[in-house]
Amino acid sequence: MTEFSLVLALIAIIVLIAPLTIWSFLNRRSKMRKLEHLYNESRQRSYHGSKPWPIKTVAMDTVIPGLTRDEFGVRTAHPITIHGGYVRGGISALETTLLATLASSSERIFEFGTCTGLTTHNLAQNSPDSAKIVTVTLHPDELESTEKDSNDDPGAHEESLSESRFTQFVYEDSPVAHKVEQIFSDSKLLDIEKYRGTMDVVFVDGAHTYSYLKNDTEKALAMLKPGGLLLWHDYRGKSTCPDVFSFINNLSKTLPIHLIEGTTLACHRKEA
Repeated sequence: MTEFSLVLALIAIIVLIAPLTIWSFLNRRSKMRKLEHLYNESRQRSYHGSKPWPIKTVAMDTVIPGLTRDEFGVRTAHPITIHGGYVRGGISALETTLLATLASSSERIFEFGTCTGLTTHNLAQNSPDSAKIVTVTLHPDELESTEKDSNDDPGAHEESLSESRFTQFVYEDSPVAHKVEQIFSDSKLLDIEKYRGTMDVVFVDGAHTYSYLKNDTEKALAMLKPGGLLLWHDYRGKSTCPDVFSFINNLSKTLPIHLIEGTTLACHRKEA
């Protein structure tokens, strides 16, 4: 075989193989998307019986610009830094990535439920130098004085008290601690006037009881600036976080709310 014939043979092989390789890649990617969709549906039905959840699931990049998703996972347009490790009351790695990405373009963030301060740290770590992160938690000395309604889930109430035992937090002594304003207060007694209409993002992850969710959400909506984003954590289903599930489902009848794919984050964007 001449050198010219060899080159032609190689070109012919490439022409035949390339379309098959591209088709195989696209087909694999499509199958992964379908499997992910089926997983999300099965996860929802495991909590909600045969009926789909009332909240529509949306792609994360439609809520949080700067994110892309492929077969390798989630990628961010700009580098983020995550302070990791497992802590009580924490959020998932994917949820942390989403919040860190949001923080990178947010000047004012409010968090209901400091717990250990790990999420607070990641918000501060990835926000602009001029940003302010305001976070509220009960002081351990105030645990006995919390207001629990008769219809509040008792398990969620006890869990909220157990996560409010901290007076020192992960973000302390870090280079970004100056960005954090720590408030010790029962959120039902919190005066939000100075924060009204100023927040780019509000993250509701405090007490998962119906009465506190209602209180925190009303205050969150008042604090959001036009175009701001409200996020609720632990929209998991009626068997796991019943008051969160019930409250958000009821609220969705009057307020546009979506579930971010692959997470337990429900979200609402205030009209600009």
